[in-house]
Amino acid sequence: MGPSYAELAQTGYRDLPQLEPRAYLSGLDYSPLPYESTPSVIARLAYCNVIDTDQGLKEAFGYRWCPSTFNFPNGVRLLASQFKEATGWPAPREESLALQVAPKLQKWLFSTRFRFCPVCLKCGYHSFWYQLQGLTRCPLHSIPIQTTCRYCGKTVGRYGQAVRNSSGFWACQNCGAPMSDEPFSLMRHTVFRKNVAQLDAFLPYQCWYSTGNRELSLVEQVIAQNNLNGWSWWCDPGAFLLQASRKIAPGPLNRDDGGSAQDVTALRWKIRMTATQHLSETPVQRAGIPQLYLRRVYASTVTILHRWVFGGTNGVQCARDMISVMQTGTIPTAGHTAKQIAFAFFRACFEYNPTNVFGWIDPRAAQIREPFATRYLGRCIQRLPLRAVLLASFAILLRYVTDQMTCGGLISLLGVGTRLQAGIPLIYLPAYAPGFLDSDYSEGIVMFPAIEDLDIRRVWPGEVL
Repeated sequence: MGPSYAELAQTGYRDLPQLEPRAYLSGLDYSPLPYESTPSVIARLAYCNVIDTDQGLKEAFGYRWCPSTFNFPNGVRLLASQFKEATGWPAPREESLALQVAPKLQKWLFSTRFRFCPVCLKCGYHSFWYQLQGLTRCPLHSIPIQTTCRYCGKTVGRYGQAVRNSSGFWACQNCGAPMSDEPFSLMRHTVFRKNVAQLDAFLPYQCWYSTGNRELSLVEQVIAQNNLNGWSWWCDPGAFLLQASRKIAPGPLNRDDGGSAQDVTALRWKIRMTATQHLSETPVQRAGIPQLYLRRVYASTVTILHRWVFGGTNGVQCARDMISVMQTGTIPTAGHTAKQIAFAFFRACFEYNPTNVFGWIDPRAAQIREPFATRYLGRCIQRLPLRAVLLASFAILLRYVTDQMTCGGLISLLGVGTRLQAGIPLIYLPAYAPGFLDSDYSEGIVMFPAIEDLDIRRVWPGEVL
């Protein structure tokens, strides 16, 4: 019979190389389950062997958790050789293998805060898929995923942090109460293991987040081609990207709570470029060449938006707003709707100041500034991407103005125009198919906050996701 844990604590594991670790560890009948997180496996072993310190976990299994600056699941470290020597099991790396297919998405779609199902916890199980922020209900028990303690109301801790309490197993780091309504028991865990087939409920998430999901790879392109921190002035980048994922790559997330990403509009185009617009050596550039159709596309878009904002009336109100913007850079909220202020800001960001006030009245005479500082493919920006970028710009300004109107008073345009075009979620897809007559395809997606009550198909002739 091997030494007790108390004896090991005094002598240290490293001083006992002649001992077979499996002889003195308990809980080795409870091997890792499908889709189980590494902290869940370690916590069960810690409970069975009464290990309640970080140093004890490190010495026994080579386990440690890192500060919150690490993205999920990088905050968890496990020395594979030491874990295998101690348990006889291969190191549980399922979350790393499952998530490495789309590493750019981990930071934005997976939370470093510990997310859990209380019923699963009292059965001694936690899946790494609970860290997926779009997962709102447990696939096994259909109850809401939680992040706070039911007793003290505080956040229970970071992923990997809550495994140190050996007396209750998954206890709150603030008050010590169990995260579930009852403490963990090995008997309940044994019953849970007998029904292991129920864990197939996580399979749709595994399939959705895989290399075969081309739509999800499009979301990765959003991250690769955009500075998501540049969106922070008008939205929460992580929340918007999650909604965009549900829109572009619909899957099990939309079935969890009936959500369908109604807060996001995604416009997609695929057009053949003529020989005079063929791909340049640099795939994605910034438009700096005057376009013959640039003003026509802008004027037609502004005309449609003007009719929607003012209900078909003349542009006197718009002209007054534009005078206020040009003279002071602000518009008072009193007597204005959010879409009226956003429309005035939109025109101020993209147009030259006319020689007189009557230049603002007729939207068909709108004169867009050149160069148009947005990304483009080939020798110039095409009509469909241009229109999509214009609609996205108006939608982002509308979201910004709507948020600012809650404070009342004046809304300022200062600083907004310089951040606007860099803050548009725009991607050009990387796969281009050469066509006949020296032509190529341009394909891409523009995403923006949904514009309530606007029939987007009146303005956009392409595909609406």
